[in-house]
Amino acid sequence: MPSVRYRAKFFSTATATAKKTRANNLVVQAAQSGALGATYNDGDFSMFFGQQEDELSVANVPPHYAASPASVAVPSGPNNIPPVSFAIQPQGTVNDASVNLVAASQFRAGYDNTLYINVKNTGTVVASGQLKLALNPLLSLISTTPAADETIGDTLIWNFASLQPLKERKFQLAINTAVVPPGEPVLIKAEVLNGADSDLTNNVAVLDEQVVSSYDPNDKSVSATHIPANEIDNEELTYTVRFQNLGNIETDFITIRDTLSESLDVASVRVLTASHPYEWQIEDGRVLVFRFNPIRLAPASEDSLRSHGFVQFATRLKPGLEVGDEIANTA
Repeated sequence: MPSVRYRAKFFSTATATAKKTRANNLVVQAAQSGALGATYNDGDFSMFFGQQEDELSVANVPPHYAASPASVAVPSGPNNIPPVSFAIQPQGTVNDASVNLVAASQFRAGYDNTLYINVKNTGTVVASGQLKLALNPLLSLISTTPAADETIGDTLIWNFASLQPLKERKFQLAINTAVVPPGEPVLIKAEVLNGADSDLTNNVAVLDEQVVSSYDPNDKSVSATHIPANEIDNEELTYTVRFQNLGNIETDFITIRDTLSESLDVASVRVLTASHPYEWQIEDGRVLVFRFNPIRLAPASEDSLRSHGFVQFATRLKPGLEVGDEIANTA
């Protein structure tokens, strides 16, 4: 049966008459066909599904929010699809902030690297507070963007204010890894302090890696490799895909295709952060496609720090997995 391309818009708004802000990184699901679509940076989304009647809903509404309307009925036929807007509306007054921490590449002895920190207001009210980062003794600081407001020992502190709900603020650190034997541990902790925060489980991000002597410039890592049996049904996995320009000219664009395991719930995907602006979509039901266009990655031979990029996302396991099940994933 021929498929229909469906378009709609998402907004983040407290009321139907409030100022609208485009909402991105949301997944919409068609109940009958199972088709999935993801919102772009401008809040739009598009998806293909059969010409039969169907019902659309938001699959990954952020915590503390609800979608309005909860679902939209789609009539059959390619010419009968009306325009629709989903509003992601706050539920109550919630003070909540989260933090992500990603290294642009592995910690190679004697080489420079970049740390990316992303602070997001996951609550429903304006957030203000502090970001703290404790550097590992094996790392030497080259620069920070923006500049830290305070440094106490090995801890850098940034103050932030007026961070709107569902918005984020990015921080970057250029660092150098000491020349030490491979296998030396590199532990880095980032923490966001946001007053009376309602959910402290997302206030700390930790990088726990090791110094390497050689590395794969295009690697993929996951937050957990072994999951206790009593946590299987509630586990969320965080994947980080990193890439580097090893050519001899600056890149124009990069496309990443990541095929998710049948054991992962694609509808629960949340894109957490990325090194550069991107658009993403879901193809063939299980393939995440990230397009960085444009992206100006310098050749590694000319500027190692500017030659790296990454994208990080999270997804939940499907219920019913058993001990010993393997979760394969390729990008």
